[in-house]
Amino acid sequence: MLLAAVCTCISTKPDSSSSSSSGGSVGPAVSGLAAKQLFSLLATCLKAADQRLNSSSSSISDGGGCTSDSDVKANPMALAHCLDSQQLCLAVLNTCKAIEQPLQLLLQARCLSQFTNIATVVQRCMAAMQTAAAEQQGCSGEVAGTVAAVASKQLVTLAAVLQLTVDACNASFAAADLQMPGDAAAAAEALAQLQQQGEALQQQLQLYQVPPKQQAQQQQGSSALEPNVSSGGGSGSGEQHLQQQIIQEQDQQQGQHKQQQQQQQQQQQQQQSEAQPPGCSSSTKDLCRASSTQDCQQEQAEEQQQNSMEQQQPFQGQQAEQLAQALQQYGDAICLQLPVPYWCCNPTCSNLQGWSELELVSGKGSRCSGCATARFCSKSCQQQCWKGQHAPVCKRIAAARKGQCKE
Repeated sequence: MLLAAVCTCISTKPDSSSSSSSGGSVGPAVSGLAAKQLFSLLATCLKAADQRLNSSSSSISDGGGCTSDSDVKANPMALAHCLDSQQLCLAVLNTCKAIEQPLQLLLQARCLSQFTNIATVVQRCMAAMQTAAAEQQGCSGEVAGTVAAVASKQLVTLAAVLQLTVDACNASFAAADLQMPGDAAAAAEALAQLQQQGEALQQQLQLYQVPPKQQAQQQQGSSALEPNVSSGGGSGSGEQHLQQQIIQEQDQQQGQHKQQQQQQQQQQQQQQSEAQPPGCSSSTKDLCRASSTQDCQQEQAEEQQQNSMEQQQPFQGQQAEQLAQALQQYGDAICLQLPVPYWCCNPTCSNLQGWSELELVSGKGSRCSGCATARFCSKSCQQQCWKGQHAPVCKRIAAARKGQCKE
């Protein structure tokens, strides 16, 4: 509810009426202390959503599928939490456009990391439901199969969201005023590496692009930069959305089953009529039968080709898992390369103590003594984030500070 109120205030222009304002229009840019507070609030919301997602994902059964009714209920619940987290991240992406570019990029990167986490949880949920549908352990195979199909479609949506988020990060890198802190040469090299990494990920995500016929529906249902947050993101919104998707999937499966039955009946009637075509001699009968069979086979081949073209490859499998890991590393690397004193600079921090993220990192000893820029919520987070992560960035910034002191 708090995030929804913030998004409404930020994304509504002063001169726009409630009837004409759109979710995608962003009001005046926020700067100064207000920008820091907004950044801190959005970061806290992302951490809270991630913590809830990790908690619910621990209940997903692995390997053996669903062994009890409670397992079957836990998996769709985790999927509903994924939908909630995804909607919240979309709202953050939309709202962060009101703050300055470096802070905007950091939130985009954190959202990217969370989207990959959501995709991982959805993959696990889908695998568990597929196993349950095959083994029918403690649940209806039909219901489990339907939930698995919904999860598969959710992975298709997530692929599009990941693409748009990487695009947003790359666009922020292209901004003329974006500079990495620290020694100029080392900072330029780090920026170039991140840009190359982002471009490479863009190309890899092309495998999961939405076909042209599905783009309109995909943008309607999951526009990454213009989410609908008017509902407030309540605890039941994800469950309601999931229930609607399950009902739609069931209706679609029933419609496909009826269509298959009708096609089979039509084929049978066609075969019977072809057996004795009226007005044909014995030699003409063979030609009619061969021509009709050839036309039927050609129509079936064209239909199968069209269906395969209209289907988007879901974000699943070993290749998708490796890509998700690379996306996670890319999002974390952006946060590490741009340390700011307004949040805990450990990308995996889940600490929600204190009244706000700003208060969390405002205590004594929270600032890194090396770079005097990055802040951490605890010594544990600082130690966890040091080796191979903050250490090279810290040295780069510290070298620049020493150079300035000499001058």
